[in-house]
Amino acid sequence: MPDRKKKRCEEAAVDAEVLEEMQRIAEKSSPYSPYLDNIHDYRELAEVEKVQDWAKEMEKVGYSISCIRSNRDDPPDVLARVDGKLVGIEVTDLVEYPKKHAIRFATSDRRVTTLTWKKRQNGILDFRWHGAEFDSDEKAKWEQEVRVSPDRYKGRGIEWTLELFRTRLADSVRTKDEKAGAKKAKRMRKDGVNALDSRLQGSLLLIFTPELYLQDHLAEYLDETEVRAPENFDRVFLMGHYVPGERPRRHPVFEVRLTA
Repeated sequence: MPDRKKKRCEEAAVDAEVLEEMQRIAEKSSPYSPYLDNIHDYRELAEVEKVQDWAKEMEKVGYSISCIRSNRDDPPDVLARVDGKLVGIEVTDLVEYPKKHAIRFATSDRRVTTLTWKKRQNGILDFRWHGAEFDSDEKAKWEQEVRVSPDRYKGRGIEWTLELFRTRLADSVRTKDEKAGAKKAKRMRKDGVNALDSRLQGSLLLIFTPELYLQDHLAEYLDETEVRAPENFDRVFLMGHYVPGERPRRHPVFEVRLTA
């Protein structure tokens, strides 16, 4: 029996060579994130890889995590054994600048305004401004900058404030919690008591952020942040971008403080 269990875990894991190839493609196609989230065929593998990176950091503080594998009957995205218990893990991202053609600015009162653009078939750029009011002269200046060199300004971000971090983190937890609850309810209506749901002994939400500005502020900001406890997750973790230049790759990982 132990041998069969070990074999199932080995078959479910993502091969190390596959992960290495994924990282190579990811770094080439998107320097913003080390994972292949933007390529649909690799999304499930990217979720598994994020959980594997999280697991490596958790094992350093005494957790035993094994049998990490993708779950096709989403939710949860990933299944794993955490200290011997079968746990479901949902994976999501905390990203403030998801659009390819967008620039975000902090206004004088720390609010956010966004410039987005699309190219017509004749090559002319259409601009739109969203959010807080922004100086008209500044708008004209930035539109001209983008016209001259649009590729230079793909995905340019702003400084993350504590308030922006709190708002986006709470939104991320709430949105994922609502989606997980809705999918579970739909599954129950369709299948009755779901075999997987009845076997799960815990549920986690893992949030990954590739925002490099946050890297030096995660501990500070989380120390001053509480998030309303979700209904569908027992614990919430936040994992930062890997530390550049370090091998093997290391990620900062923090548990989010939840409140009733």
